[in-house]
Amino acid sequence: MTLKVDLLFDPFGARWSDVRAGAIAAEEAGFDRVWTTEFPDRDGLIRATVVGLATERIGVGTGIAYSFSRHPLALAAAALDVQEAIGGRFTLGLGSQVKGHIE
Repeated sequence: MTLKVDLLFDPFGARWSDVRAGAIAAEEAGFDRVWTTEFPDRDGLIRATVVGLATERIGVGTGIAYSFSRHPLALAAAALDVQEAIGGRFTLGLGSQVKGHIE
């Protein structure tokens, strides 16, 4: 059995250059996957794309992307775009968000 080590990458308010640098550092440190987060003012799919384009090997996932604030077809299409853009290393993690944001 092989142990895999993931990193929850939560650069809230970080500049894009810092997001890229953090992703590269995580890959160089040997992490297997980086999970990006989403906030009402930051899109997790875009963050995942930035991380994936800055790296070559490491897996990238959303932990979590808000599911109820997007149309299912639009979310699926965006996830497919990320998957294709970063060479098949993307995992879509979904969550419901908080009740106040989706009503």
